[in-house]
Amino acid sequence: MRKKSTVLLTFLCMIILVGCGKKSIFSPHDVRNSDWHDSAESVRAAEKIEPKVDIGNRISYEDTFLGYDSTITYIFLNDELGQVSFEIRCDNEATAIDTFNDISEKLTKAYGAKDKDKSSDTSHTFETKDTLIWLHRYKDNVSADFAIPLDISKKE
Repeated sequence: MRKKSTVLLTFLCMIILVGCGKKSIFSPHDVRNSDWHDSAESVRAAEKIEPKVDIGNRISYEDTFLGYDSTITYIFLNDELGQVSFEIRCDNEATAIDTFNDISEKLTKAYGAKDKDKSSDTSHTFETKDTLIWLHRYKDNVSADFAIPLDISKKE
C-alpha cells in the first residue's frame, strides 16, 4: 500500500512541476529551442538547420512556424538574444487573413487574450512576464515578433 502512495505522490508532484514551466508555445524555451540572453553561438547550436543569413547581429533560417513556412530571424544585442521574428509570405491577401486569424487563435491559447488597447484588425499584441509578442498582417504577409520585455532585458 505504501508503494502505491509513493507512486501517486510522485506522479502528482510531476504534474505540478510541469505546470510551473514557462508559458510559451515553444515550451520549455522562450522561442523555438532558445531562451532570452542566449548567445548567437548557442542559438546556432540549438538550430538543426543551416542558416540562410548569418551576419552581424542577425541569423535567419527557413523553417516553419506554427505549421507555416516562414523566415525566422534571430536578433542579438551585445551577443544576447533579444528578439525573434517569423515572416510568412502568403499567396494572396485572403490567405494572409486566414493565416493571421489562425495564428492569433494559437497565440491566444498559449499566452491568453490579446491586449485590446494595443490591437487592431491587422495587429495583435500579447504579453507575458517572459515575452512580448506582436502579430501583424500587411497585404499578403503575416509576421510574428517575439521580444524580451524591458524589465528582464538585463540579466540579474
